[in-house]
Amino acid sequence: MDTVSKNTDKKLKIADGELDIIYTYSFFRGIILTFFSGFLPYHLFVDLNIPIYAFILILTSYTLVGNLSSKYILNFINSKKTLLIIKILLILSIIMFFSTNLIIIVIGTLLLGFTSGTIRPICYNQLNHLNSNISIASNIMESLYSIINIIILLIGGFLYEKYSFNYFLCILIIIFAIYIVKIITLQKYKKGRTLKINEN
Repeated sequence: MDTVSKNTDKKLKIADGELDIIYTYSFFRGIILTFFSGFLPYHLFVDLNIPIYAFILILTSYTLVGNLSSKYILNFINSKKTLLIIKILLILSIIMFFSTNLIIIVIGTLLLGFTSGTIRPICYNQLNHLNSNISIASNIMESLYSIINIIILLIGGFLYEKYSFNYFLCILIIIFAIYIVKIITLQKYKKGRTLKINEN
């Protein structure tokens, strides 16, 4: 009985630093993958009537850059610095999709692919450095990502249909700005605090 009681009462602590990484991963994955898989192809193929060869080129460039960056980015750039770079590149990428110029769209897609490819290995690398429980952290990140994915699809789909693709982009940038403010607030007022998660 004592053994069972000790096991059921066992808790895992996730520090604020780990929580920030979890939020960052979930938020970025939610925006990037939902935008790329849910809205960008429709915008390019239907709204802009981009030729099929250009359409394939753009989508392929995203996948290629994403794969390359996910494999090699940690060999060249410090993880903490890269997260700042990713935030900047993601904003630039979203802004570029306001344009109808094919070259600018390709550049925006390359930046989007880069952010998509780097966010996963960098976040997991930071969790490893913090000696985090990767299994628990991964479950939380993927759950949050799924929720964010659904929310953006529903709200974004409504805004896209009701107004326009550019209107949706504006809302996306506003959401991103709110996220940055939220992260800064968490870092400022919750330093040193921990979130306890029951281990199943």
